[in-house]
Amino acid sequence: AEDLLARYNVAQTQAALYRAEQLIVWSRADHKQIIRYAKLARLMHSIRREEDGSYCFRFDGPASVLRRSTRYGVAMARFLPGLLACRQWRATAKVLNRFGKRYRLELASEDGLRSTAAMSSEYDSELEEGFEAAWLAHDCHGWKLQRESEILHAGQLVFTPDFTLHSPTGRRVLLE
Repeated sequence: AEDLLARYNVAQTQAALYRAEQLIVWSRADHKQIIRYAKLARLMHSIRREEDGSYCFRFDGPASVLRRSTRYGVAMARFLPGLLACRQWRATAKVLNRFGKRYRLELASEDGLRSTAAMSSEYDSELEEGFEAAWLAHDCHGWKLQRESEILHAGQLVFTPDFTLHSPTGRRVLLE
């Protein structure tokens, strides 16, 4: 019964997104997964890095500015199960009802909605897993290692390096 109720709640949230004009997601983790699920849902996006190191993803479509369309809202609804599988995010959707009144739908990873989408494994390969294990096993003179913490983007092109190395002096090195 609990699983059925969880699926119903996700379906209701998806239905609310059908008339969404825009979805903005702020994320502190799983950036690569968010982009992956957005691309699978065929959402256009813009990305901005915030001062606190998190990322702001804005999802909408070019026709949503010109005329009312549920095309992008349906894509946002398809995107939702993938987003729910991610960690440390919050989202706001601008929703227009059929009478022309605008509403705001706010969601967060802590809201309790559970996804049916599967998160991919933590590592893309055994090489990455082995590298991180070796890094953690050695003294690296104050350098810190973070997994997939940065996004390089230009327009709709996105690249997420496997690791970011941070030196004690503030330098950073992206490693693929």
